[in-house]
Amino acid sequence: MGGGASSSKLNDIDNDIAAKEQNAVLAVAVEEFTEQAYLDGSKTDGLKLILSNPEGRKAFIKFLNTENGGENYKFFQDMEKIRKSKEADLAEEAKATVASYQKPAVVADEGVTDQVSANIESILANKEKAAPEGEAPKEAPKEGEAPAAVPTDDQAKAAEEDVLMQAMFNATNETMVIIALNVFPNFIGSQAYKDWREEEARVAAAKGEAGAADGNAESAATVNSTSSTAVVPSESATDSFANKSAQFINPGSVGRIFSNGSWIGAFVTAAEGLPICVTLADADPKNPNFPLLYVNKVFENTTQYPRERIRGTNCKFLQGPKTEPESIALLSNALANQQPVKVAITNYRADKQPFKNLLAMKPVFDLDGRYCYVVGVQFDISAPGSNAKAMKLVESLISLLPNVVPSGGGF
Repeated sequence: MGGGASSSKLNDIDNDIAAKEQNAVLAVAVEEFTEQAYLDGSKTDGLKLILSNPEGRKAFIKFLNTENGGENYKFFQDMEKIRKSKEADLAEEAKATVASYQKPAVVADEGVTDQVSANIESILANKEKAAPEGEAPKEAPKEGEAPAAVPTDDQAKAAEEDVLMQAMFNATNETMVIIALNVFPNFIGSQAYKDWREEEARVAAAKGEAGAADGNAESAATVNSTSSTAVVPSESATDSFANKSAQFINPGSVGRIFSNGSWIGAFVTAAEGLPICVTLADADPKNPNFPLLYVNKVFENTTQYPRERIRGTNCKFLQGPKTEPESIALLSNALANQQPVKVAITNYRADKQPFKNLLAMKPVFDLDGRYCYVVGVQFDISAPGSNAKAMKLVESLISLLPNVVPSGGGF
């Protein structure tokens, strides 16, 4: 019997090794999905999410410091130097800095560019700042009323300096944003970006090993996977996307999702920092109705539902009075028949406001053909003209994801 047990253990080890190798191949598709989502999604949201990650922030700074001989990073340093200059030196330093840099190769939005130009012109001309938007102009005093106090010379000078400083802050902030957004596509796929993504993958793999160990040791204490109780992050949790995503996954499912370098774990890790809505639902028959295992930060922002509140529920909570019955039927049939689906549907945010949602879902199976997960990608297409672009993007993105997960990422 001992020999049989040893043989079984060796077989399990061989299976784990094979699963890791298969997941490593499939994880390449996840990286392709991630890069395309950053390039074709909102660049503003993508940049903000990456900069919210400490290692992502370091990678972006590293890229700025190496791209184009470090000129991009030098520009940011020069602009920061201007922000800290004395009021009397601002105009000349701003003029010299602007003159020393050419227009970015990628043309930014004209409205934003014009605003930056207007702010710089205002600084150089030392013009007065207009009343803030929505603030009514001051009226002349009515008969019998005392006139407003006339500011002293010192007060007037201080007010002029405040206007100048605010205009300078506006100009430098907007210019920095334009430069950052212009170089952002070049950052995606750069060596600095790849190094950062590899580190995220390493943390995700470690999360899988820890989750599997915890699951084996504490299976009796694990809450049911449909529980909506918030997960308390451990003291050792970092700000990596792997750890952030795992905080919103039931502890009993962490090992399943992340173990053996599962591409599902890589997918969830990447999704935490993507500028698109991403969901992962459980297709295990033991947990009926496709409860949500994970939704990303952008899904939370778009729907306004806190992730802790909706974990373990299914997406029916997004439906409302104007949700189309035919769209619901398409989704229900696809889920029941284990088929991919793409549908436009009217959903509702937490504040009961409707929005048009373009949803694509894809079933994921294990190597034995068992139904394991449903991955979803969603876009808010409420804005006029957004439908066609989102339709093309969602088709492209969902097609990149694998539909098979090796052992270690399934049941």
